[in-house]
Amino acid sequence: MSAMRTVYRFWITIVAAAVVLQIAFAGYGAFYSAHKVADATINEDTFDEGWGLHVGFGYLVFLLTLVAVIASSDAKTRYRPASPPFEIQFLVPFRT
Repeated sequence: MSAMRTVYRFWITIVAAAVVLQIAFAGYGAFYSAHKVADATINEDTFDEGWGLHVGFGYLVFLLTLVAVIASSDAKTRYRPASPPFEIQFLVPFRT
């Protein structure tokens, strides 16, 4: 049981680092779009070029979160993942 807790702690660290990296990718997308708008108007393709990394990595963060939820149930920790953030992560792929 202690080995699973160690894996859980390690995995939560990876998820936390991925969330920080996801925020950095959002900043990149915002500044990329702002830089392109300074020259002229941009179309959807140019906008997606800047935000593509953020969107693509978001799906990976979603999968990492799913693994963390499964690991938390197997690790039998006192702390369970909070329900609302998990629900938000689950709904992200289904937005329009």
